[in-house]
Amino acid sequence: MSSSEVDLEKCRIPLAEITRATKNFSSDTLVGDGGFGMVYRGQLSNHWKKQLVAIKRLDPNGYQGTKEFHNEVKLVSGFNHPNIIPFVGYCDDEDEKIIVYKYATNRCLDYHLRDPDKRRCLTWEQRLKICLGAAYGLKYLHSDVGDDSRVIHRDLKSANILLDDNLEAKICDFGLSRLSPRNQQDTHVCTRAAGTRFYIDPSYMERGRLSKESDIYSFGVVMFEMSSGILAYNARHFEDKELYLIDLVRSYYDDHKLVDGLDKLIDTTIKDLIHMRSFDKFNEIAHECINFDFRKRPTVDRIIKTIDEALNIQLSGLDSAAYSEAFWKGLLPPDYQEIIERAVSPLGFASKKELYFCLSDSHILLDRGYLSFQLDMETGKKSYMLGAKELLIDWQDEPRYWEWGHTLKSRFSEVCILKSVCWLSIHGKIASVMLSPYTTYVAYLVFRTTSNSEGLSVPAKTMVRFGGIKMETENVYLKRPEASEKWQENDVFPFRRKDGWMEIKLGEFEYNEGDVGEIEMAFEEVKRLNWKHGLIVEGIELRPKTTDQYSPSVKHTYTHKQRERKMINKSTSLSSLPVLPKGCLSSVLSLTSARKVL
Repeated sequence: MSSSEVDLEKCRIPLAEITRATKNFSSDTLVGDGGFGMVYRGQLSNHWKKQLVAIKRLDPNGYQGTKEFHNEVKLVSGFNHPNIIPFVGYCDDEDEKIIVYKYATNRCLDYHLRDPDKRRCLTWEQRLKICLGAAYGLKYLHSDVGDDSRVIHRDLKSANILLDDNLEAKICDFGLSRLSPRNQQDTHVCTRAAGTRFYIDPSYMERGRLSKESDIYSFGVVMFEMSSGILAYNARHFEDKELYLIDLVRSYYDDHKLVDGLDKLIDTTIKDLIHMRSFDKFNEIAHECINFDFRKRPTVDRIIKTIDEALNIQLSGLDSAAYSEAFWKGLLPPDYQEIIERAVSPLGFASKKELYFCLSDSHILLDRGYLSFQLDMETGKKSYMLGAKELLIDWQDEPRYWEWGHTLKSRFSEVCILKSVCWLSIHGKIASVMLSPYTTYVAYLVFRTTSNSEGLSVPAKTMVRFGGIKMETENVYLKRPEASEKWQENDVFPFRRKDGWMEIKLGEFEYNEGDVGEIEMAFEEVKRLNWKHGLIVEGIELRPKTTDQYSPSVKHTYTHKQRERKMINKSTSLSSLPVLPKGCLSSVLSLTSARKVL
């Protein structure tokens, strides 16, 4: 249906409805911002079918003015395609300029790519499917919106590709879009260049020549973001030079100057599970998209065909038995469905395999965000961290002694910051049924100290108790005494983790199937009346004890490929692989190594 056939008056939403849905544009409902203004999340009333919506409120001083607002409303009101974000309505009451869209629960692609943990959860298959969906959306804009016209997006980028519950791509933000004739040869529009730096077609930027090929160029940049994990606007330093993504691509593909260039263009978070023929085919068409000569850029139909071929290569290159749903379901914990339901944010996955890697490659916040969950990468068993909000810390709610704050380096929204106390006592509990059976767990207190901390170089004791067995450790220090002559052989000191936090062992325990009860963990000061400050408590973490003592406190980490090779070296051939423990990620990867191009 074209925009001319839409009765825009029926799409008008009263300002009162929007202010109610956004709690008067409260910061609590703010989900994004940009040069155009702010985006809020809200739920409309019964009259509007209680839709969960994204409310785009234009800033009067932003780059999208009244003209762009009316242009966007006119365009999007007529769109109807599964890969274009659905238009709900608009508001222009009291000098407000607001456009309302259906809310995409998994936010924008840029949001996932800029966060290593979220990016790690986007498998290569998912990335191919997202790009395929976005390409279909682009084809609709260029070919199917009307009988005699096409829409040129003019600002296509990863921030303008949204993801729904199923990680289906939805192109959005049409404030800068332009209509152009579709049935003319070599159609283009001469206009002042607009868009986002690093994504703009050079020929459009230099000569003001806007065409559908300008969108193709921008889409090629997004494709390289997906395969490299590098956002177009984030500079990287190589050989004393500051290079952006497009510089890296051209240095490798055009100038052949970048040493080990291909390694720089593969996202390390998923590198070990990419079929290289699929990767090469994808990047080759992406490289064609960014050709300086717009006439040599591929059509959107050819892009779709090539991405589909890359997806089929990736799928067919995997061992069907090892990658079956039943196989991957067997590696998940029995209560994985409950874990999904308890997650604070929706988990995007299309298969049990994707869910497994999502749970093992990053921590998932559960239960109001006070509990962190992850499958241990070495054993496949459950790991948890109780956030500070889940702990019992003496006087933690007394503002004179402790305060709650946020640090960007914490997985939790709040940490507990010590202002001043003379007695330190930290306790935590967790139900044993939440853990993996037949496992020895180690509990750690995770914390940091400030540069001006005092009073933490005093001995304390730790305790872990479960099933009638109590393990206590004395002479435990949160901070090493400055005078080394005070150190004793049995003193226990903290280690620095690779994430920047410190951890100290509280104790360990064994949990077997059928054991019931709670695990109690504690850190307590031995000497009272010793005033202290400068401690930041993140939580208590429980991890499976491994034979090679793999731990976040160690500087290095094992990559998927290293774990894979480790298991391969244990066997003489793939056909004689030993039976490995259920949940061991190494066994999964070793089963597929022969089918994957390394």
